[in-house]
Amino acid sequence: MLLRSMLSTKFPESTPAVVRWSSLVAVVVLVGCSQPTIRAGEGEGEGEGEGEGEGEGEGEGEGEGEGEGEGDPNRADLLTVSTLAPQRTLGTALPTAGTCATCHGNTATSTAMRDDAGRAVAPFDLWRSSMMANSARDPLFRAQLAAEVKRAPAAAAAIEGICLSCHAPLLSRARTAAAGPSPRLADLNGTSDDAVRGLDGVSCAACHRAAADGLGEERTFDGRYALGPDNVIFGPYANPFTRPMEQQTGFTPTGGSHITTAGLCGSCHTLVTHALRPDGTATGGSIDEQTPFLEYRASGFPAEGTTCQTCHMPRVDEDGAPIVTAIAHRPDGTAFGPVSPRTPFGRHVMVGANTLIPQLLRDESVLGASAPDAAFDATIAAARGMLRRAVILTVGTAVVVDDHQEVPVLIRSTTGHKFPASYPSRRLVLHVRVLDDAGAVLLESGRLDAAGRVVSQAGTALPFEDPQGPFSPHIDVVDSDLRALVYEQVPGDGDGAPTTSLLAAEQMLKDNRLLPRGFQSTSADGVRVAPVGVVDDDFGGNGAGTDTITVVAPPGAARVEVELLYQTLSPRWRQALVESDTPWAQALEDMLGRADTSAVVVASAALDL
Repeated sequence: MLLRSMLSTKFPESTPAVVRWSSLVAVVVLVGCSQPTIRAGEGEGEGEGEGEGEGEGEGEGEGEGEGEGEGDPNRADLLTVSTLAPQRTLGTALPTAGTCATCHGNTATSTAMRDDAGRAVAPFDLWRSSMMANSARDPLFRAQLAAEVKRAPAAAAAIEGICLSCHAPLLSRARTAAAGPSPRLADLNGTSDDAVRGLDGVSCAACHRAAADGLGEERTFDGRYALGPDNVIFGPYANPFTRPMEQQTGFTPTGGSHITTAGLCGSCHTLVTHALRPDGTATGGSIDEQTPFLEYRASGFPAEGTTCQTCHMPRVDEDGAPIVTAIAHRPDGTAFGPVSPRTPFGRHVMVGANTLIPQLLRDESVLGASAPDAAFDATIAAARGMLRRAVILTVGTAVVVDDHQEVPVLIRSTTGHKFPASYPSRRLVLHVRVLDDAGAVLLESGRLDAAGRVVSQAGTALPFEDPQGPFSPHIDVVDSDLRALVYEQVPGDGDGAPTTSLLAAEQMLKDNRLLPRGFQSTSADGVRVAPVGVVDDDFGGNGAGTDTITVVAPPGAARVEVELLYQTLSPRWRQALVESDTPWAQALEDMLGRADTSAVVVASAALDL
C-alpha cells in the first residue's frame, strides 16, 4: 500500500501567524452516556515488546522513504513516502505512553488492572486503539490539514503548528518548553524522537500533566491549557504511594481532582477557527468549529454530576459493576506490595461515534498504529454501541387528513451535547419509507446509495451532495423523495456560500443537530451554541432534546418505517477533499475505497397503519 503523504517545505520564521484556531478532527466524539465495551484482548502483554520490535524493524525503511518526499507538499508526484513510525518509549518531562505502559499495561503475570470478571482494563491497553492515541495518524485529519495548507500556503507553518498543538500535544509542548519553533507535519515523518513523540497522539502525559489552572475557562480553550511542574503527574487519587513511580520515571504522582472534570476535555474540545484569505492574511471572521464542552455545560448533565469522563471513561465494567483493582504492577509484572486496590477506576476507552477511522488505522499498516486488530475491533464495536444508545426513535399514532395520513416521528437525544457532535463532516440522516399493502414503496426520503449519498427514489443524488451545490435546509415535514432531513453543521464563507474549508468559514449557515437533554437555551453557553437555520417550533422540545417530524403518507399507505443513519464523513465533505487534490486526500480516498464506509444505523422504528 502506498501512502500519498504531504512532506512540507521549509517556510521562514516570518510566515504569517494565524489567530488561534482549532485542530481539524475531534478525536473523541462525545456521544451518549453509556458503558462501552473494549478489551485488550489479544494485545495483552504485547505493549512494550511490540513497540520496540516494530521500531527497530521499520527504522531502515523509514529512512529510505524519507528522502523521496522533500519539496512542495502538494505536488502530485510525491506519492511514495515511508510508513509512519510505530510507538516507542521516550522519557523526559513529556514521556510517551510506553513509559507508562511499563507499570500501567496489562500482563499475563499480574492481576492488577482487571475487573471482577478478570477482563483486562489497563489504561495503556484500552487507550492505544482510541482516536486519542492515534490523533496524529488519523488520515482524515491529515487530508483536511493538507487541503487547508494548499488553500493558504503562506500560512502553512502557523496552520500546522496550531493543529498539532491538539493532535500532537507532546511534541508541541516539548517545542514550547524548549523555546523552539512550532511543530510541522513533516516533523512527524521518520523515526526521530520528535516524530515518535508527535505520533504518540493525545497520550498519558498530555492529560495527566495538565494543570488545574484555568480549565473550563475561555483562556484554556483551543488547546491552551497549562502544564504542571515537570516532575509532577496528576491522577484522581489523593495521597498516592509515590516511591514506585518516582524510582521508575522520576515523576511524583500527585492527587488532582481536575483530572476528572469536563474542563480538562473542554480545552481541546472547544475550538474556534479563524478565517484566512488565500494569501494567509486573516479576514477577521471565525466560527465555533466544535463546542461539545459548551453544549455539555448548557445541558442538564452538569447538575446531575455527570462529566465527559462518566461516559467516555466509565468507572464501571462491562456488566455495570464498579471496578475495584490495583492500578499498577512492578515493571516485571509482579504486584507492588504496598499498593491496595483502588476505586473508582476509569476505563480509558475514550470511545465516541467514530467507526470509520479506526478501520483505517487497523487495516492500513502504513499509518503505523500499534494496537492489535482485536483492540480496534472492540473500539469500533463500542462506538456502534454508543451510537445505538445516543437516540430514541419512536413513531406515533397516525392522523387521517383528507386523503392521506400524517404520522408523527419523535427523535429524542440522550446525549450531554449536540448529536452529531464536534467536527462538521459528520451528519445524521433520517431515512423514511412508506409502503403499501404489497410492500411497494410509495414514498422514500433519505435513502442512501452505495456511495452514501442521499438520493431520490429514481436513484439520483440530491443537489446538496455536490460540494458546489446548495445545502439541505432543516425540514419538519417529510412529504417528498426530493427532500430529506439531515442533522448537521454547514459552515459558510464570507459570501454566504457553503464551504468545507475551516479556514474559509466565517459563519455557520446551518446547525440543526439534535440538542442535548436538559438544554438551557437562555444560558450564556446555550445562546452561543444555539441552533442555526432552524424554523421549527418543536425543535429541542423545551429542553427535552427532541425533534418531532411529520411524515405525510400518500393514499394507500399501509406501513411507515424510519431509521436514523450516521456518517462520520459525509459524501459532500469527502468529495471536497478529493477535489483538493493533495497527496493526503488521494491517500485517504484510496484507503476509503478498501473500507466499509456504509452508514451506521443508530435507531429504527416502524408503524403499521
